[in-house]
Order: sequence, then structure tokens, then C-alpha cells
Amino acid sequence: MQVPVQIYAKGRNLAGVIHIPSVRAIGAPIIIMCYGLNGDRVEVHRMSVFAARRAAQLGITFIRFDYSGLGLSDDEFWHSSINTKVEDVLAVIDFVKGCFQTENPTLVLLGFSDGGRVACRIANICKEVSGLAMWNPMFSAMPPILPNSGFVPKFVREPQTREFVYPFFGLWMGSEYVRDINSSMNIEEFNTYDKDKLLIFGGDDLYSKETREQIIRDPSNLTTNVKIISIPGANHLFNRVEWTEQVISKTMEWVLEVGRLKKRMKEELN
Repeated sequence: MQVPVQIYAKGRNLAGVIHIPSVRAIGAPIIIMCYGLNGDRVEVHRMSVFAARRAAQLGITFIRFDYSGLGLSDDEFWHSSINTKVEDVLAVIDFVKGCFQTENPTLVLLGFSDGGRVACRIANICKEVSGLAMWNPMFSAMPPILPNSGFVPKFVREPQTREFVYPFFGLWMGSEYVRDINSSMNIEEFNTYDKDKLLIFGGDDLYSKETREQIIRDPSNLTTNVKIISIPGANHLFNRVEWTEQVISKTMEWVLEVGRLKKRMKEELN
């Protein structure tokens, strides 16, 4: 079942869709997707739609929504920052808790690209998060020249408000977001989260290469609760059918396993 929802977050209305399995066990996993910089609830080549439908087939609830300033949600993108995106996701988590208030579901955050920064921050402040999955996460600073583009962006004034903004793939990005991206705290927030983590990288992705190397260099990430998968030849957006299929399949397998582990621990405590 696919249900459109509207979620209120700090004065902003967020447009979203919740995919609910036709048969669902009490406490079954729930995935909330955290998109990258200019991503939305559909995502490139409908990747999040396919992921949500696969999740529902497997008994997993999946929520995809537009951050404020993107898609059908309120506000403008140049008002967005990591903090506003965190507020948006926390509002979605509150919505989930209201929908499943008699349960203790396995809540998993799925961060795609820059959405990994958002997911990591929330995972460290929200005790309900049981697992952190990321596709091509980016924790490094924004490069002065975008890979393969030759484009060197600079701050300009937004025509109507005259605010300083940064042109980014057809959108205006605010200065606060640029500062957030260039913060060194992102990798620390990833390392601090001590529950189950899944990272899926495209083998040929230039954008997440530095993040991948940072994570692999840290011996604390070579533990049983951190799973790292590389998709040979895949790029940043996994825009081939076979790459998308591998990413979605591996993610759902991992989410189901996290759900089983949480259920087992709960039974042992009882």
C-alpha cells in the first residue's frame, strides 16, 4: 500500500509517501530515506521508488519524502542546511512513532550521498535509530571544481531576495549549507555511532572516493557491526539497472538481518 502523507516540521509542510506492506509483523523494520543535496522522494531513475516497493514486498515499511525547499515541500532550497534537514527527518521520525506507537520498530536511516551527513547526525541524537545504511556517502568537503565538469562555482546574489547563494545544478544553495558541507565533523559523527552500519560504494565513484578511503583507514570500522560493500564499476548515482538491483538487494538483506538481531536481543532480555 502506497499512501501520500503531509508532515509538519518547524512551520514547514513536508510532502511524502509511506509504503506499507500488505502483511507486516509487529516491530518489523521501518526505513526512512535521507537524500543527498538536491535529491527528492523519487530520486534519479526512480531509485527510491524501486527500493520502497521492494521493501514493502519484504514486509518493511519505507518512507520517502521531500526535504523543505525541494520537491513538493514548502520553502526555498537556499534556506536549507544540514540542520533544517535534520529537523525535517526528526519530524518524520515523530510521525512514524505516532503511527506505530504501540510498537518498538527497528528504525533504519538510509542516507544517499550527502544524505549520509544528515543520517549520521540523527543517528547520534535519536536513540530509536537501530541501524544506519548509506549509499555512496560523502563526508569530505565540497571540491572547488566539480568532478568531470570543469565548472568552478562562486557565490552570487539571488535575484529576488539578494541573499548570497551558491549555484548548484540548477538550484541556489545557501551559505550555511556550504559551511556545513565543509565541516570536518561528518566523519567523526559516523565513527561515534556504535550500532549496525552498512556502506555501499560505487567502485568508480569519484565523489565518495575520499570518504571511502577515510573509513577504510580507520581500524575501528573493520568490526562486525560495520559492513562495507563495493559495486564494481558503479558510479555515484548507480544509474544502471544491474547496479541499482545490487544496491537495493544488499540493503534489504542487511535491514532484515538488523531486524532479526534486534528481535533476538529483545527476546533474550525478556
